[in-house]
Amino acid sequence: MNSDTVKANEKQFFDYVNKRDTEAMDNWIDKFVADDFVNHNPTFDIPNNREGLKEMFRIMFKIFPEFNISIKELVFENEILCFRHIIRGVKDNEDINGIAMIKFENGKITDRWATTEPI
Repeated sequence: MNSDTVKANEKQFFDYVNKRDTEAMDNWIDKFVADDFVNHNPTFDIPNNREGLKEMFRIMFKIFPEFNISIKELVFENEILCFRHIIRGVKDNEDINGIAMIKFENGKITDRWATTEPI
């Protein structure tokens, strides 16, 4: 997998998120997330699978209408994408720093780990 392509593709997903384009998000997830995907740190009490990933963002949109994610550093190596992101529009408008690690197999996302904390 080409590092620049993977990074651009991830940024495209978060562009859909920030625009609340749920149809494009769902299509992206269906295309790039494996059927046996595992979200190791799901937010909320949702399934840790691909459909749960879709649900997680929809819940965020309802709870936090100003929710926005800015992607910062991205590193792709050995089929692992790591990135730092800033989440705005949640928790008393306090910015939240996040780190995510995304594992790929055969060009599809198979695993996600993420953590966040206030800046």
